[in-house]
Amino acid sequence: MTAAEKTLTLDVWQFVRLMVRMEETLQAGDGSSALRQLYERWEDLWVDLDARLVDLGRTDMDAFADLMMEQEVVLEDVPPGAYALVADELEKVTAELKRTLSHTEDPAQVEDLSFERDEISLTVRALRGGAKGAPGKPGRPKSDAAASKGRRKAPAGKGPAGKGPAKRPGGERAARAGAKAATKRPGGGPPRGR
Repeated sequence: MTAAEKTLTLDVWQFVRLMVRMEETLQAGDGSSALRQLYERWEDLWVDLDARLVDLGRTDMDAFADLMMEQEVVLEDVPPGAYALVADELEKVTAELKRTLSHTEDPAQVEDLSFERDEISLTVRALRGGAKGAPGKPGRPKSDAAASKGRRKAPAGKGPAGKGPAKRPGGERAARAGAKAATKRPGGGPPRGR
């Protein structure tokens, strides 16, 4: 694995979607031991980020939207096989978004969910090697909606798809394991975890 393959950068909202989906997969008993290990590797970061988002959701909606929609999570020392596991989980998110889209007529929700679906699909393609640039890195193609509108802000008080602040299924925090990641602003010098 090259140095570039050892780092994975995701928008914060995508990382939130990923970790919630991983929790749901593991709670359903459908996850492999490799998926559980990957979740545990990033769990401390997830718990800390979730707490920040919940706090900001209560106190500062502009900061919440900035963190959720304008910042990234840099995951370092990504183990072999992790890109495929992440892609598999994100494909489940895309399928959920498509199901929800097929049952909604609210134009704002359709727009938000379509944006998420398109961006996650691009990330999955990059993870599977079908797009230029490393996943989440500059040079990764953006959807037409994202390119024409720039990054979208979450509606005030809302997480991805306007569904409220990021929540963890069950609201329970499991035992923590080591994570090697940090949030950063795109284009800025990332404060990186080891």
